[in-house]
Amino acid sequence: MTNSAPSTVSSAESWLALFLIVLLILVAVRDFARPAPLSASTHQTEFSLQRALADLRFIAARPHPVGSAQNMRVRDFIVEQLKSIGLEPQTQQVSAVAPIVKYGPPYFAGSAENVMVRLPGTNPTGTVLWMAHYDSAPTAPGAGDDGSGVVVMLEILRALRTGSSPRNTMIFLFSDGEEAGSIGAEAFAREHPWAKSVTFAMNSDTGGNCGPAVAGLASPHSGWVVRELAKAIPHVRSASIVSELARLSPDQGGDDRPFVRKGVPVLLVTYIGCSADYHLMGDNPQNLDARSLQEFGSNALALARHFGSSDLKRSDQKDDMVSFFFMNHFFFYPKSWVTPTTVMILLLVALALFIGLRRRLLTGRGLTVAFVFWLMATVAAGCLADLLWWTLNKLRLVNVSFASAYNAMTYAWGIVALATALVLSPYITLRRKTPADELTGGAFLWCTVWMVLTCLFAPGASYFFTWPLLFAGLALTLAFASGNADSRSVRLISWVGAVVSVDLLAGMIGFVIITLLGDLTMSMIVLGVLAALLCALLAPQLQVMTARKAWLLPSTCACLGFVLIAVGMAQSGYDTQHPKPDSIFYFLDADTGKASWMSFDEQPDAWTSQFLSGKIETGRMSNLGWIDDPFLKAPAPSLPLAQPALNVLADSTAVGERTLQLHIHSPRRARVLWFAVQGAEVVRATVAGNAGPVRPEDIAGKFWGFVYAALPPEGVDVELTLKGDGSPVLSVMDQADGLPEIYGLSVHPRPPDRIPQFWPTFDSTTVVMRTFSLARPAKR
Repeated sequence: MTNSAPSTVSSAESWLALFLIVLLILVAVRDFARPAPLSASTHQTEFSLQRALADLRFIAARPHPVGSAQNMRVRDFIVEQLKSIGLEPQTQQVSAVAPIVKYGPPYFAGSAENVMVRLPGTNPTGTVLWMAHYDSAPTAPGAGDDGSGVVVMLEILRALRTGSSPRNTMIFLFSDGEEAGSIGAEAFAREHPWAKSVTFAMNSDTGGNCGPAVAGLASPHSGWVVRELAKAIPHVRSASIVSELARLSPDQGGDDRPFVRKGVPVLLVTYIGCSADYHLMGDNPQNLDARSLQEFGSNALALARHFGSSDLKRSDQKDDMVSFFFMNHFFFYPKSWVTPTTVMILLLVALALFIGLRRRLLTGRGLTVAFVFWLMATVAAGCLADLLWWTLNKLRLVNVSFASAYNAMTYAWGIVALATALVLSPYITLRRKTPADELTGGAFLWCTVWMVLTCLFAPGASYFFTWPLLFAGLALTLAFASGNADSRSVRLISWVGAVVSVDLLAGMIGFVIITLLGDLTMSMIVLGVLAALLCALLAPQLQVMTARKAWLLPSTCACLGFVLIAVGMAQSGYDTQHPKPDSIFYFLDADTGKASWMSFDEQPDAWTSQFLSGKIETGRMSNLGWIDDPFLKAPAPSLPLAQPALNVLADSTAVGERTLQLHIHSPRRARVLWFAVQGAEVVRATVAGNAGPVRPEDIAGKFWGFVYAALPPEGVDVELTLKGDGSPVLSVMDQADGLPEIYGLSVHPRPPDRIPQFWPTFDSTTVVMRTFSLARPAKR
């Protein structure tokens, strides 16, 4: 194990160790990256990929955001499909304000129309709810997000109708308005009588066009779900780290959020990967990996059948589980084991170090040096990842999409390789002066710190360190106690620890890379840190792998990293396979009568230049709250467009507060309306009868607002309660899909290497803004 000097390790042993580690890494990554093989089944009682793809091609033919004519087309298709299999679907027209307060105003609100169907159970022990949303982002056909979830639900219903009826009552909710803050699911959970009976819920919402089928808990205290999940799909990819991330980000999530708040156990069932097309035109049926849909659908049908026949009376058991995916198998145990297990392993590592110090195989100084080295190496790996990603962005070598980048995966693997080289290079230098036992002891001591931290703050993620350190501590204790680090038992236990370490940590690295979405900088830092921690857990094997050709491994990692970075740089351009998002919209300031072409791009491109010509200015929209992205602006012809209207229905003061009852509507029948209050302290607000969130920061900053999707033709009523008798300035913007027709302007279509930009959601729209100043009521 650790006492093996370079001279005592044969060349064959060194190469064999390297081969085994590389093989383990490839297996671990492949387990999380591969979808299941395709199935050709078309039987009515099984999931049919052919039927699902046929439905998906219709649903995801083009973008269909909430409130659009295309979304109504998809709604009607779902209703027709449900009727064709002998069901009687219901629709629910709703309005809601999403209780998402993380970013502050403007808050999400809107109207939606849910489609739902209910299958009565033969001997129900509760009610199972299955959800998927049928609306898409305004800039995406929505094949993955979430047409896949919709067609899977249709296939489940076909299979259940053909086979035996489920024991439990089952509700299938095709929700609307998820992309506008989950307004459909929010209203269903709050208003519909069916929602009161829901015992357990499953939500299918994907984040890409490929990748493995996975499942994860969105709600805490759901050990029953984990146990049942293992019975339904023994080899399901699932891990309790999902629950930890959900707990740490309470404002994240989708249609599952209102049921999590109600204490209903919720299981997320999805596949995830290829996130560069997320919310963009690339999220279409042609780009979707059929193998991912097949695995997703087969798993979903198995879950529907299992929970349809389970004893749901046990679902209220409020225990927690730690769960993880290891060697293609699903493992779980009570979270109550985490603390005693952590203490046991902490004592085991302490015992090993104590024996090593007692027998003078270790020194306090050497352990301290080794511990500081691994700490600094981990920090350096994270900093390197951060610096590399920052540099690549600054040099414009990242071909960004919306929430990811086309070459992000290539760069991510390169960053992992370079971070590994950064850790190994000083390790080899330090190894010449520091005994191998002390480097290994310091590595395990550093990982023990991580085990304790996860035990205290994220117990659902503690398995990453608990089980590798169990075998590492055993091997180290046995080696120091026996004085024979080269014994078969020591080496066997050490290699078992290596297998566990690689499968868990390398598997997590692979999962992060295939799911790159959102904060890519943080993702790259996490990858660098994980690479360093994996090296620390493999300290015994590093000694063997670098015994003969010390610099071969770090130099190979460095070369591989530089090659991957170079490949990523070569892939940094935009083309028809990797189109660049851009944006243009028409903006009319009704107060001044001036019109502009506006874009949230950094600079005009070949397509937007036909609008952005002449004097181009820059600025920010001060009335959109946290949507403060800089924009470009160029003069545009002023058109006689109808302005958004605001009528004051009532204006009263009482007990130091001013209450305004307003009616807002769009004569143009725009699909989206933006509303902002500035210069007054809004303490309470309702939108279309729904209470809106108001944070203390909103009151202190004298700013509040909302964005309303699927605006009804008759408009909406808004009630504001202001502190004191403040005089607010109200701004109203209505946003209609499509650019206006302007006489003499011939607009060239977007070229194939350009696609509409999702965020901010203004591309190819016509916006008219008007402000209203409401002075204080005259005192009597």
